Amino acid sequence: MLLLISVASFLGLLYLNEFSLRLLLFRGLVDGIAQGAQPQSPIILVLGMSFRLAPLFCFLYSVVRISGHKFLKVLLLIILLFSVFPTGVARFLTAFVYIPVLLVLLSSFRRAWVFSGVLVSAIIFVFPFLEQFRYFSGWDRITLSPNPDFFRQAHFDAYENMLSAIEAEFVTYGNQLLGALLFFVPRAFWQDKPVGSGYQLAENLGYRFNNISMPFLGEGYVNFGIIGFVLFSIAAGFCMARLDKAFSVIMSAKRVCSFEAAIYLYLIGALFFFLRGDLLSSFSFTLAGLAVAFLVARTINALRF
Repeated sequence: MLLLISVASFLGLLYLNEFSLRLLLFRGLVDGIAQGAQPQSPIILVLGMSFRLAPLFCFLYSVVRISGHKFLKVLLLIILLFSVFPTGVARFLTAFVYIPVLLVLLSSFRRAWVFSGVLVSAIIFVFPFLEQFRYFSGWDRITLSPNPDFFRQAHFDAYENMLSAIEAEFVTYGNQLLGALLFFVPRAFWQDKPVGSGYQLAENLGYRFNNISMPFLGEGYVNFGIIGFVLFSIAAGFCMARLDKAFSVIMSAKRVCSFEAAIYLYLIGALFFFLRGDLLSSFSFTLAGLAVAFLVARTINALRF
């Protein structure tokens, strides 16, 4: 059943990409947009994200709940790799998926100094390498050594965007938060449905490039002004503390990484997405992953009995 779910999700992903494996392997083929890709609704984006995350949770379930069956686990890992191929997706999605995989497979990766060291190394080496596939036109332009210009460009724009929102007094009094919470409502029924806060800021300021981020604290300001900093900080701290405590209880009781613990480790990858933003994308994609994880677990548990 794990293999069936993964294969079905991969076929759904192929359908959304015109049954072209090339579109799955390379992110930007023409003018930064994959060939054949069209602007998609949030529902289609969330559906596509669900197709990508289903193989992730099937693989994690097989690792933490099934002993032996190495061939099955290898097959599930291969499907996961093709579903979320590092050069075929945005960099946030690479971290979103492979951080929990590493945390589950390698217990040493959960040590603070190891995790921090790998993260810094990824920012210096891996992210610049993956950036080259954002506008991929051929292997002759791909290099393994990081380009120093990468660190002087707008890849680290999140907090600059937050300050720009403050400078422009961009406050929506909860409208952006409402759009994130009701992301599943089609725009056909809600014509004034909010777009991402970074996108809206870029439109307000007349930027030529509008695909920009908005960090979590910036979302606090965009929604409720200065008080939003405090409210969003309290909410983030409260949620993380509760999740950390629950994870500690699970690990101390079972002493092994359970599927519930694997979901917690998935949320660590999601945390980086939340902190960078924007809230609309991070909330909808993370919730889609949790829904997929729940459905995978319930399906397998139902069949076991």
